[in-house]
Amino acid sequence: MRLLAIAAELGIGSGDLDKAVHDAATEEGAAHLASAVNAQGLAAPLTYLYEGCASEAAFRSMLRDLRE
Repeated sequence: MRLLAIAAELGIGSGDLDKAVHDAATEEGAAHLASAVNAQGLAAPLTYLYEGCASEAAFRSMLRDLRE
């Protein structure tokens, strides 16, 4: 899966995504989904966050920001 490759390239692990997924879900009024998404390994949170990005470049930028 391409999203997993991007995450690996940037050194992103599932723990890096928990807060980002929670924040995104809260903005969408679906905070109850955050735990379910985060509990599904690395692919589910990456997919969830990617769907909220306008492009792959925006997704990569968002992941880089998580590492800072």
